[in-house]
This record gives sequence, structure tokens and C-alpha cells, in this order.
Amino acid sequence: MTSIENEITNAKNLYVDVHAEEDKLTMLYKVKEGTIDRSYGIHVAEMLGFPKEIIDESRFIANQLEDFQNAEYKVANE
Repeated sequence: MTSIENEITNAKNLYVDVHAEEDKLTMLYKVKEGTIDRSYGIHVAEMLGFPKEIIDESRFIANQLEDFQNAEYKVANE
């Protein structure tokens, strides 16, 4: 999604700044321009009280996607 900024006029990437420590996430309520290198969607879902089963499944899927991306990166750089 972040590449849309390069494809659509007037589209901008924005994010809400956070302070992250291990398992603790603090929203700083500052909107900044650009992209962020990590998604905090699962942390936000936890803060909002989503069911544990959904959080666990989300973490599992996120880990699979990360493993897949790391494997693709390795192959591309060999």
C-alpha cells in the first residue's frame, strides 16, 4: 500500500508515531509523514480487547508472512 504514494497524485503516507518497548506500546498521538517499518495492528487489537484466539491467529499469520518475505529476500540476494 505504501507504493500508492508514487502512483497517485496527492496520495501521502501518514502514520501515528508510537513508543514501543518489548510488549508495551504507547501511542504518541503525533501524525507523521512517511512510512513506518513495522505494523502495530496486533498490538492495537490487544489494547482494544480483541479475543485471544484472534490475536494468536494474527500473530501466527504475521510470522508466516515474515518468514516468507525473509526467504524471498535470501533467494533474491544469492
